[in-house]
Amino acid sequence: MNSLLVNYIVLFWSFLLVALFMIFLIRAMMQGRFFVMIIRAFLFLVFFWSRFIEPQKIVYDEITVDLWVWTTIALISDTHLWVFKDQNFLQKVVDRINDRPEVGIVLIAGDLLYNPTYNQSLETLFAPLASLRAPVYAVLWNHDVGVPWDPFLRLPLTQALEAHGVTVMKNDIIWINNFFLVWMAPYLSNEADVSLLERVEKDETVVVLTHNPDTITNFPNDHADLTLVWHTHCGQIRIPLLYNLLRSYIVPVTGDFDCGLTQEATTRLYITPWVWEVLLPMRLLNPPTISLISI
Repeated sequence: MNSLLVNYIVLFWSFLLVALFMIFLIRAMMQGRFFVMIIRAFLFLVFFWSRFIEPQKIVYDEITVDLWVWTTIALISDTHLWVFKDQNFLQKVVDRINDRPEVGIVLIAGDLLYNPTYNQSLETLFAPLASLRAPVYAVLWNHDVGVPWDPFLRLPLTQALEAHGVTVMKNDIIWINNFFLVWMAPYLSNEADVSLLERVEKDETVVVLTHNPDTITNFPNDHADLTLVWHTHCGQIRIPLLYNLLRSYIVPVTGDFDCGLTQEATTRLYITPWVWEVLLPMRLLNPPTISLISI
């Protein structure tokens, strides 16, 4: 079956489930089975929230890391634009970033697409990025460079982003807003050049942007003051207790990484939540998040 058709089926099946939930709820009510009715009502509310409410609820995650640079980074990750969410939701994210005047730089942290068979114009899909007020930088990751698909999207995706004023980086170092920003290419395709950290002095302020937190296990030194990553998605559906039991099986990393700011052996590590969905158009206890990092 055509994968695009499958995506649309997954997107719209939830409307059928809402109707079925209502039928089962009314049936329990008519039969006087009030305990069953309460259980079904609870399950219905959880489903309705995670399918229709929380995926549209954009929040900020605001953290401070004392690097004495006096700027704020807006970090978004794993946009995975495709059938579930398109440029209309991206415009909402852009508007929320523009609502924060303290933002001095915007970083887009890879996995911009999900399904490469989705034939919508890439320039149209990413057009909202042109209205961001702060300088915008992006790094591509496994869904953008051919892991697990053929790498035919790398060039057109780069061209589409650059057409909207986005600087696409790969294994490079730039000086911006009084700190060094180090970009490392995809880890899963063996392109990440961790030796870049040997080109900066230990007393310099260094922020690394990469995708997979496993990258830090190969850092040659501790020159990175802060490393910004994503990839784990911080869990799309975080059911208490159950998520912790299953995290090592469902989070796509080899290290013990999950979410938030931690102190690791070679760097302070911040794993950002994400703003889109994959596989299912649902979220629970992990709303779409824009990270605002004051350094």
